[in-house]
Amino acid sequence: MKIGTVDSSGDALVPLTVEGLGAEGQQRDVTALLDTGFNGFLALPPVLISELDLEQISREQYMTAGGAMHFTGVYEAVVVFGDDRRVVDEIVGAAEPLV
Repeated sequence: MKIGTVDSSGDALVPLTVEGLGAEGQQRDVTALLDTGFNGFLALPPVLISELDLEQISREQYMTAGGAMHFTGVYEAVVVFGDDRRVVDEIVGAAEPLV
């Protein structure tokens, strides 16, 4: 079973479906970059969080790969990866989804 791909730059990419928890049932298929500095959160672009109408549940501080500290909102959504479906926390991240 193929789970993801490695691009020409050597980055590991995995397909995910992200769903909002609201009554609208919005969902988007995304390709997420496998982040080697994974901290337990899925990072999504602000536009995707807005499109899915995700609800902010808290705020967290995080450190970027360059060492800069930032505060961001934490949101909750359903993520589908293969046959696995889980409610997970997301933070507002870079221009592309990171997992």
